[in-house]
Amino acid sequence: MVAGIVVKHAWLLMLSVIVTVLLSAVACSPRQTSSDIAPNADSLENVAYHKTTADTGNIVPTDKLYEQIADIVEGQPEKLIANPDSFYNIIPNTPETTYQQELYVYILSSMGYLLREHADIMQSIKYYEKAFQATKIYTLPDTDIDNDIVMPLANLYIRIDDNKKAISLLEQSIRTVKTSQNLSSFTNNLANAYIYDNHPSKAKSVILAILRTNPPLKPLLYNTLTSIYWSEDKIDSCKIYNRKALEEFEKITLTGDTILWYTNALSMAGRLSSSKRPLETSLKILEETFPVHKLREKAKLQLELATVYYSNSEPEKALSKYKQVLIYFSATDKYQLDYTYTQALAKIGDCYALLHRLDSAIAYYQWAIENDYRTQQLIVSKENQLKNNIWHKNLIESAITLCEQKLEIEPNDNMTLETMLWCIELGKARMLITEINRSEKWSSQDGDLRNAIQSIRTSYQELGEVDNYERRVQLQQNIKKSLLEFQLSEKYFEKISSPITQKEFIKTLKNENYDCYSYFIHQDSTLTVLGVVNQQIVYKKVSDKDLLTQIEKFKKTYFGDTPNSYNLSPASYKKEANKITEILLPAIARTKPNIFLSLDGLFHGLPFDALWNSGFLVEKHNFSYLNSFLLFDILSNNKVSATSVSILHRSEYQPPLPNLHFVKEEVKNIANKFLSQIIDPEEQHDSVLSEKFSSQHIIHIAAHAILEEDKEPCIYLKNRISTNQLAYYEMNTPLVFLSACNTGTGKPLPSEGTESIHRVFLSRGVPSVISTYWFANDEMMLSLTASFYEQLSATGYPMEALGKAKRTFLATASDREGNPWYWANINYAGVNNEIGLKKSSNLFFYCSLLVVLLLIPALFLYTRSKR
Repeated sequence: MVAGIVVKHAWLLMLSVIVTVLLSAVACSPRQTSSDIAPNADSLENVAYHKTTADTGNIVPTDKLYEQIADIVEGQPEKLIANPDSFYNIIPNTPETTYQQELYVYILSSMGYLLREHADIMQSIKYYEKAFQATKIYTLPDTDIDNDIVMPLANLYIRIDDNKKAISLLEQSIRTVKTSQNLSSFTNNLANAYIYDNHPSKAKSVILAILRTNPPLKPLLYNTLTSIYWSEDKIDSCKIYNRKALEEFEKITLTGDTILWYTNALSMAGRLSSSKRPLETSLKILEETFPVHKLREKAKLQLELATVYYSNSEPEKALSKYKQVLIYFSATDKYQLDYTYTQALAKIGDCYALLHRLDSAIAYYQWAIENDYRTQQLIVSKENQLKNNIWHKNLIESAITLCEQKLEIEPNDNMTLETMLWCIELGKARMLITEINRSEKWSSQDGDLRNAIQSIRTSYQELGEVDNYERRVQLQQNIKKSLLEFQLSEKYFEKISSPITQKEFIKTLKNENYDCYSYFIHQDSTLTVLGVVNQQIVYKKVSDKDLLTQIEKFKKTYFGDTPNSYNLSPASYKKEANKITEILLPAIARTKPNIFLSLDGLFHGLPFDALWNSGFLVEKHNFSYLNSFLLFDILSNNKVSATSVSILHRSEYQPPLPNLHFVKEEVKNIANKFLSQIIDPEEQHDSVLSEKFSSQHIIHIAAHAILEEDKEPCIYLKNRISTNQLAYYEMNTPLVFLSACNTGTGKPLPSEGTESIHRVFLSRGVPSVISTYWFANDEMMLSLTASFYEQLSATGYPMEALGKAKRTFLATASDREGNPWYWANINYAGVNNEIGLKKSSNLFFYCSLLVVLLLIPALFLYTRSKR
């Protein structure tokens, strides 16, 4: 161990055996405190522990126990690599002295380092984050936080493509580095983060600026500059700086990390020349220098070497090399949260496809998609999630192409159809699912984290109200800093769980109570439609590349600013709507009343219930619009019994916003019939909103929704509440009804639907959300809203309730009112959870009436007695 930190004693060898026994004892037990393990440590009482005051009975670890655990980390790393969480259970997490605190942080950061060296990225991040949080609690002047914790943690974020988080951490830390060596190192890592975040100009700027100072680590900086020019496809510049890097390496003795940097330069030379020799030399150097470590670095070199064979049309040799990439990762876990691993799996699929082994090719592509889904769940940055969605969709394109080749040979291959549907759904709503998984844990966190959440909400609220440029910039900087602190504190990596299996997924969709359709729009504008109808898979490939243009025109024509297009020719509408039905909903005649749709691209915002098939589809069917069928497993479907409605409303506004005259009537209609709490604008403070959202009441919001090109969508209650602010409320409500215009529309997001107000409620785990696609007509909104709550009270299911409300409306509607522009804008998204709605009680009214009736004769007798 590092000199001055741990004192060696001969008898510590005996303690090693004792602690090892403790490790075995707690291998499957939950996290323990020092008092939990004390009864099993009587033999350590005079060595590793001493007793505290008799009134508490606690047993506190001494320096020697921390020293002993640190020695195991150093000398017997295998004891923690296989099961780091069990090893963590024996570490006392309440160090008292500065010395114990230094050892505690050293142990955690060493665990992070060892796990990283063995390619266990998620666990490595988890323990580096624990170490980083500990440094914020304790003052540790002798701990090199920058190099030992911040630097590797930022590198790990880059590895999982959470580059925004890495950039925030590095930008914050680089301001306080104390040496030119550290400045060079941090600048280099920041540049790499910029490269992976698709900002090569920023990367180039910081590297060139520091190179002008003749800094240390010059060969490393040249390496990064080479990568920048490679990302910009400037091959000549790339060759120049690769040569400079190699020349610099010739001037120094290669040890430790410089060996890694040198092999990176060599591998780039191989990439530039499409030559195997530099790559083979680099791999040999790493194998000889780090026989049991640097596994991921070796895997990346092996991947590049295999790609050279693949590019040279040698699929058999490439296949062998790609499979060797997998060997560098754990042999016991099928899934490895690493993009190098995912890339190798996909390339193995490509090799099998070239060798005409379709079953193997499909299997490896499915494996790559499943692995990538798990890996992306590590990312919390919105921008990086969306970027990865685009990359992931290319994987799915390739997988579907292979599946469709198989279906040409075996058209009724049900397993291939199920695999295709599974892969498509894994590619949708990955950011939404991450947001749900993260936020459902926030309520169980400590007070500091909850306070941080409230602080972020408050900052977003002020940002929405302030027009002063300087103040807005300051608030944005404060929010960025707060978000980083929050992300580092939320312990997300301790809570990630695996998704359901394909078998479980298909079983969920083959349900007796509903049918499903899923859509995948290809890059060439063709369309794949997959569904589960009467527990059987249906499949349709739509090769008409003009279809999407026609549907986009259909939406704009009939569901734009006015209802006039339908009124001019209902027959034309029905003809077009029937054609779209036949294409998008094959076997619609055999479907059940409830239909769930997993949408893609421009299908978001298309009112399927207004399509036509011998009548509007809503006349026979209820529709739910989902981002992915995986939400069946993610969103809560627990029954909520006898709940009430919390009504958040505002009807009067300052120009240019018009007053909402229908809102008062809408509030009155709901409150008169159902148990309600009316929250007037003057009551709509953050604490009240927080209380209502976290309750199990239905939330009904009647107000303006505002969509502006350069800002987040918002609801305008007492104050503007942006989607960013809404994202930091705890929500336990079973249903949100957004009675406002355009709450279901917004900016398109790759594989995530639209950046809409309704989406943010789904992202907080709300299982049912009702919103609008376009301008809401006041009269129709009033009628449909009132009818919806009546039907919900009767049926208990919001999906059926909205469908019945529309059918009830159409049953008595005039020809003009039957125009779908009036009623089809209201839509349902969710899993159709059961909700019991309390009717308004008239008990108070009857009691008051009884009192009055009893008082009348008494008053009469009293009056007579006075005469």
